[in-house]
Amino acid sequence: MLFGSIVGQEVVKKKLIRSVAENRVGHALLLSGPEGNGALALAVAFARYLNCTARTPEDSCGTCPSCRKFARLAHPDLHFVFPVVRSASSRKALSDEYLTEWRETLLADPYLTYERWLGALDSENKQAGIFVDESDQIVRKLQLTSYEGLYKVIVFWLPEKLNQQAANKILKILEEPPARTVFLMVSEAPLMLLPTLRSRMQEVEVPPLDDAVLMEQILPLMDGDAGRARLVVQNACGSLPRALLLARPEEDEEALLQQFANLMRGSWAFIHKANIGPFTEWCEMMAGLKREQHKMFLSYALRMVRECFVISVQPTLAVLSPGEQEFLRRFRGYISVTNAGALANELSLALRDIEANGNKNLVFWDLGMKVGALLPSIASSS
Repeated sequence: MLFGSIVGQEVVKKKLIRSVAENRVGHALLLSGPEGNGALALAVAFARYLNCTARTPEDSCGTCPSCRKFARLAHPDLHFVFPVVRSASSRKALSDEYLTEWRETLLADPYLTYERWLGALDSENKQAGIFVDESDQIVRKLQLTSYEGLYKVIVFWLPEKLNQQAANKILKILEEPPARTVFLMVSEAPLMLLPTLRSRMQEVEVPPLDDAVLMEQILPLMDGDAGRARLVVQNACGSLPRALLLARPEEDEEALLQQFANLMRGSWAFIHKANIGPFTEWCEMMAGLKREQHKMFLSYALRMVRECFVISVQPTLAVLSPGEQEFLRRFRGYISVTNAGALANELSLALRDIEANGNKNLVFWDLGMKVGALLPSIASSS
């Protein structure tokens, strides 16, 4: 990965490059920000830049022996730590045991998401973590001298997945790191890190991608349909992987709308008419989907609630497809300034629980009941 191959994030790129030019590279950097912002790709590009023997003021050269090895993620002074699952065939849970899968997956998708990685491990229903075995392995690696690079770099993806024992051992390593060793930690939830661990790192915030950057990436994939592209960008919330998933045929967008409509109608009928059938069918349908699809739906539902609120306040500001306009025209009386905030909160909590690998059956059953209770028994005239 080169800086030039990473979309957007020009401010962060310049900050990282400037730290090398001014010889003030910290021994531990925390690249923090939401999923899909390119922070992992930035960490690998920075590691490559640190070890490039012919770097320019803008990027790595791409052709020196070090760069050629980094292009395969196979440089001997580049080490990775990432969440793994415990294998029944191995006594230890180590990133190195999955290094082949990791390299293949990351090279194919530099904007790797946690769900995508679990899918590569064929472990979507298992909890992945970073265990104490990993900390011991890092200590052993750091005791070795660099093979050939200028820096020994450890790219540490999702340190919030560290268990308590592993985090304490990492803390000791960060207190007295070997010379010319750089930790690049990439976190999507920095507040979940131990305060003592976070305080020992220099934090670099990697913001969500700008709408203009996302638009440039997806517009060619949507045959130049600027209207649909704007809807996708708005719902992507600065995440390139999410934008690429949403930039799908219109029938996929219609499927999300149908799921949202079924949630609203089914939960309303359950609470106000004691008709459990439609709601049960919706819950069973959601249970059959994968976690990434759950996240996509909940993000979409949040946008629909927001747009319904916007319609009730200033209709000209709403950004909707024709199908969405028709549904909200008939349903708008059920979502207004009085309940939109509470509905959005319940959807956000459900999204948080899904991201934390919560039981999907319980999450969606609970969500449906709470949504139904927040919808009025009779639509308002607003």
